[in-house]
This record gives sequence, C-alpha cells and structure tokens, in this order.
Amino acid sequence: MTYVLDLTQLAAGYPDWHIWQSQAGRWWATRVGRVAAWDTHDDPDFAMTIDADSLEQLAKELEYQTNTLLAVFALPFWRSTTGAFVLPAVAASAAGGTHTLAFVSVQGKSVMLSKASGGQQDTDVNAAGKTVGFDMLYFVFTSGSTGAVSATIETTGGFLYATFTFDAKNNTTSNGKVTGGTGAFAGATGTIKTKSLNAAGTRTAVTVTYRG
Repeated sequence: MTYVLDLTQLAAGYPDWHIWQSQAGRWWATRVGRVAAWDTHDDPDFAMTIDADSLEQLAKELEYQTNTLLAVFALPFWRSTTGAFVLPAVAASAAGGTHTLAFVSVQGKSVMLSKASGGQQDTDVNAAGKTVGFDMLYFVFTSGSTGAVSATIETTGGFLYATFTFDAKNNTTSNGKVTGGTGAFAGATGTIKTKSLNAAGTRTAVTVTYRG
C-alpha cells in the first residue's frame, strides 16, 4: 500500500514547528518558541524557517533540521540510523486516576526468531530528543501480514505491558490494550494507540492511556 503523507501526520511528528501552505502552493515551516541552539549554532544549514515544493520534500527538510538541532545538544548516539523525533513524552495525571504517556518510539534492532515470530527493541524519546525509555516487542504473525504483538515499555515508574494487533501491509495497529505492569504501572488497564510518522515505519507516535 502506498503511504500518503498528510499535514496532520507531519504536524503531529513536528510539534515544535508551525507548518502551513502558502497561497502559491509552497509548503513552509517555522520553529516555534525560543530555540536555545539558535543563539550559539553557527552551521549555515541551521534554519528557523524552511520551505519546499511539496509536503514530502518539507518532511525531509524537517528531518534534517531536527538532526541538526539534536547534534547541537550532543544527542547523536541514538540518531545514527533512526531519523528525527520531536513528539513530547509525558506522564500526566488527570481527574479520576487516568494517566497518559505520549512519546515517539524509534525503531532499533529487530530479529526474526522463527519463520513467523520475532523481537524488536526501540528507543523512546521526547520533544528535546532525550531518551525517556525503551520498549521491547515480541510479535507472532497470525496471517500473511497480520501479527499479534506483546509490548513492554520501560520508563519512569517501572514496566508497562500492552498488546496490540499489527497490520504490516498498511503499517497500522489496532486493538491496543494495556494489560498491567510493575511499580507505578502495577494493575494498570487501558489502551495503547500508535501512528506511523514515516513511510518506512521506523518512527511511531505512541499514546498510552491507562488507569491504575
């Protein structure tokens, strides 16, 4: 299936940028808020505003600009093969004991353990490009392109466990459920939702809503 990038997906992946299309049809993006690196960064490629002929080209430039910004803060060690990530990672409590975790999962190493099963280790990052946790996935393909996934998310507070169904053909997930955890996540129940942020499926926005 052909992946079609839209403005909503791109904006979700780059909340530190304001993205819009001019009346002439050209795409633009401007950094929002104060950017500390702007005061000290001397790389001529570092920009506060960028533009491109298409949304796809703008996405590539946004990825490059984010890489540049991450380099300023000396966080290239996890960046070498996985792309740019700028969604926030938060653990916010709401009324009634509901909590939300939101972050970007960056694909790391993966291995096939059998013809129909495998494992994967990902790095979870926040808006500043800081590593805030890790997740481990174990998947078993139940059909040609559909798999059952068990996930363990390691972050502040302990381990959080979840399951979901993965559609490899369309690069989507469904039926995401929080099934428990350790420490702050002991007895947790809730949902997990994901959205792929690039065609390769190496960057995924994750939102976990749970109680417990």
